[in-house]
Formats: sequence, C-alpha cells, structure tokens
Amino acid sequence: MAKARFFLFKGLIKVGNSLFGILTRCEEKDVFPKTSRWLKTMVLAGFITAIGTLSAASILSCACYFTSYPPPEIQTSSVTPNPTQGADSVAVKASVAIVDPIEPGKKYDGEDVFIQYAEARYNNTTTTMQATDGELNEPKEDLYAKIYVGNMEPGSTKVHIEVWSNHDDKDYGELDLEISEEE
Repeated sequence: MAKARFFLFKGLIKVGNSLFGILTRCEEKDVFPKTSRWLKTMVLAGFITAIGTLSAASILSCACYFTSYPPPEIQTSSVTPNPTQGADSVAVKASVAIVDPIEPGKKYDGEDVFIQYAEARYNNTTTTMQATDGELNEPKEDLYAKIYVGNMEPGSTKVHIEVWSNHDDKDYGELDLEISEEE
C-alpha cells in the first residue's frame, strides 16, 4: 500500500509540474493569458485537493488498522469423558489465543489485549470457564470448566464454548457429547 501511494504521488508530481509549466509558458507568451492563469489556479486547487484526500485516506486506514485487534480464536477444545459412561460431570477444556491474521507470529505481550471471559453452555446451563493459571489476563489462555450432566438421558448433545477478548470480540466453538450409561 505504501509503495502504491509513493508511485501515485510521484506521478501526480510529474503531471502537475508539466501541466503547470505549460500553462505558465502560455500565460507569459500572451496565449490566452487570463484563461491560462485561471486554468493554472484550478489545476493547482485540484492537485491540492487530490493530495489532501489521499493523505487523509491513508491516515484513516492506518488509524483503523492500529486501533483494532484480531478476535480470539479457539485453537483446540475437548470434553472428557466422552462418551460419559455414567459419569455425572464432564470436563470441558479449550486453548484460546488472539492471533493476528496479517502477522500470525505477532505477540501481544505487554499490550492491552487479552482474553477477558469464557463460558461453556450445555442444555440451558452456562458455566464460566476458568484459566488454568488462575487468571484471565493474557492473549493466550488454557481454559477449563466442569459441567454437571448427571440428570440427562442417554443420547447425543452439544456443548457450546464462547470466548471474549477485552475489546468485545468473540469466538464460538461447539463440541459433540455422547451421554451414555455405565457399562
């Protein structure tokens, strides 16, 4: 993008200088002097407007890029035991990270971006997921939650995971869970 802007500005400078020079010579040689002066003023105003517009657009595009962060991404998730084999609760685990799509290896350490909240939902029951290190305060977290399933009839169901960053971006995940009786 920066190279394109550079070449565009270089082109505008060359065209502007050539056109301005031609109109100046016409004015000096009394070839339509008033028209040449008017055209010169209008061309100059047009170039100033074009360059100002391009500069403002580039500033806005840079400001938008630097003020937004990528959303969190659920990288892995699991529910155990699955099938439950008569267990009355299951453990839901997930690894979550905020990954920059442009620079995947970029680290957000020390910046104001982190996983703020996560929950696991199952059958109208919502459980807050906890960080394995004790606090949700980093751009990469390992999460867990325990969900009670002892009151469910055998069959297949879904466990939903939702994760939010401190910038209100979120990601969803879904796991299949097989409720089964003890063998």
